[in-house]
Amino acid sequence: MPAQAQTNWTASLGGGADIGRDRFTLAAVHLSLHQARTEIDALPSDTPVAYQVNDFRTSYSVSLPRGSITPDLSFSQYTYDATTILGVPSPQGYRNRNVARAGITYRHELAPGRNLIVVGRATQTDYLQPQPGNPSRNSTGYEMLTGIDYDYDGIWRARLLLGWEIRDFAAAQYAAHSSPIAEAGLIWTPTGLTTLTATLTQSIEDAAQEGYTGYTYTTARLRLDHEYLRNVLLHASAIAQRAVFTQGGGTQNGITLGAGVTWLMNRHLRLSTDYAFSAQQGTPAAQSSPQSAAQSSTGAYNSNVVLMTLRFAM
Repeated sequence: MPAQAQTNWTASLGGGADIGRDRFTLAAVHLSLHQARTEIDALPSDTPVAYQVNDFRTSYSVSLPRGSITPDLSFSQYTYDATTILGVPSPQGYRNRNVARAGITYRHELAPGRNLIVVGRATQTDYLQPQPGNPSRNSTGYEMLTGIDYDYDGIWRARLLLGWEIRDFAAAQYAAHSSPIAEAGLIWTPTGLTTLTATLTQSIEDAAQEGYTGYTYTTARLRLDHEYLRNVLLHASAIAQRAVFTQGGGTQNGITLGAGVTWLMNRHLRLSTDYAFSAQQGTPAAQSSPQSAAQSSTGAYNSNVVLMTLRFAM
């Protein structure tokens, strides 16, 4: 199916500088990607939807006697190309937006390997081409998380941040969207050759479907890495995703199971082969017209992907 062919590319540039005991970082990234209809929050488009992201971010970490405080700033531009749905042209300009975010992270050392973390963020989202006759989806969001980063003798390491996020919309027609959020991770290294990593995140994301302000996105990941030989690395993973849309927009659920092997050919080259099976299911939205309901749900899909990657390092 040639219509499904796509080429993605990315470019990034960044660096950091130590200023006394402080640290300054600066980075810029360009992403030229495609969104397939089998992804969470994707449209049932006839071809993958092309989009571009330009992201700029900076941070400055100030070292304290027992911790650090790190303010950070980021600015992202999202631009989407037009597509077709069931052969009907579907412009995607209504998804074009600028996102500015400011945050601050405070880390306090309670004891060696045990840190208290407090994170605060504010986000401003501005849509550049609102749909005629529809209210603006511009919003201002606030989130606060607090938790602990715990390292136990290098064998167990846990990070748990819990908090709340709320988004207020410029249009009175949209109610504020709020949800508990989380950033959790657990790393277990039973031997010097094996590592098991589990992560759980929950956040509020912008929605692709017309008429929806966003969705609550939850994802859980489990990954096992094992050094079979000094130059042969094995890994396996499992991912579960769930999206709950606002305004009766239904839900989407997905699972992905994968495995792979990496061959360290020499100090400059490494070859990786990965396989992933994905399954996605969605419940229909409560829409007033069949056309809008069709646009808000991509149905159920299974996919099998094999990826080979060759990396070269100086």
